[in-house]
Amino acid sequence: MYIQRHPDINKLLEPGKVLVIYGPRQCGKTSLVKKYLETTDFKYIFETGTLRNVQQKFINGAQQSIIDDYGSQYQLVVIDEAQMIPNIGESMKALVDLYPTIRVILTGSSSFDLAGQVGEPLLGRQTILNMFPLWESEIAASGYLVPGEHLEQSLLYGHYPEIFIQKTRDQKIKKLQDIAHANLFKDILAFDRLKKPQVIIDLLSLLAYQLGNEVSQSELATKLGITQKTVEHYLTILEQSFIIVPLRAYATNPRGEVRTKKKYYFIDLGIRNTLINNFSSLSVRNDVGALWENYCIIERMKKLSYTNQWVESYFWRSFTQSEVDYIESQGGTMSAYEIKWNTKKHYSAPKLFSQSYPETSWQVINPDNYKSFVR
Repeated sequence: MYIQRHPDINKLLEPGKVLVIYGPRQCGKTSLVKKYLETTDFKYIFETGTLRNVQQKFINGAQQSIIDDYGSQYQLVVIDEAQMIPNIGESMKALVDLYPTIRVILTGSSSFDLAGQVGEPLLGRQTILNMFPLWESEIAASGYLVPGEHLEQSLLYGHYPEIFIQKTRDQKIKKLQDIAHANLFKDILAFDRLKKPQVIIDLLSLLAYQLGNEVSQSELATKLGITQKTVEHYLTILEQSFIIVPLRAYATNPRGEVRTKKKYYFIDLGIRNTLINNFSSLSVRNDVGALWENYCIIERMKKLSYTNQWVESYFWRSFTQSEVDYIESQGGTMSAYEIKWNTKKHYSAPKLFSQSYPETSWQVINPDNYKSFVR
């Protein structure tokens, strides 16, 4: 099974530039690149960064002979799993500087590692593409969206491509466990030589249970028995490894509005449900509202990223517990959204919010009208 992915590599590739594709393991980065290579007229070389002989080429930066070999023989250099290769940024900088007509693609599943290697060396020489598990628009366009079943399946098992191949509930759960423990956490637990890797798994579990709620870092630190500084460090790792995304509070009135806390959402709900081992039907769950909120916000972020719409995203809450789930700010214009699973109840904007931000548009997003919001 192959679902056509939205990013068009051909439009992103430029001579003398490095296209860096970030994303979690098994989200489809390699498949996207290989599908592109089937159609390109460029003479290319495809290297895999997990292979020791490839890593050896770059131990102390690529030798001039390697640079010349790439530059003189190929029009396109592709290095998959580039985060495994030391000094990859410096080496690719030397390549595009000496051969300004060459094109380069790097893929990496570990942004906290790869970004540190390529960010500064390739300043001004890179284009970044962030990839996610499947976007609903991609699923719908490819004909794999099953009416009447899609939302339940998505909220329970998420959008990793491999999940769509599995036929039964047990197969889906087993594949999610494999993705989570054998792949996603592999990079994190190896990072920084974590002395107590279980702590970061426990942190993720706490975030999973607090889905849709504001998170206190001091409370997390107390529950985990670690310092708040360590919690902040681990949260950054989890963000940079494509497992969670933060949402900041929007506030202009510090006396009436929360401004210091964040909410955290999971890039894939299948991983979230794996962490708490809960794949019960939506009809019997007490967290369906939080799942729906997470789903809509993440699918919206995919849409904005893939369609090159740059907005700042927030939530809003007053000290009297009034709340707005999601806010977008762009060019001085704000739009507010309340994300609700219940399609029958009427929801209006909180009075304090309407008074404080009278020019802000307001919309309720529910299963009846959500498609234009996320596709």
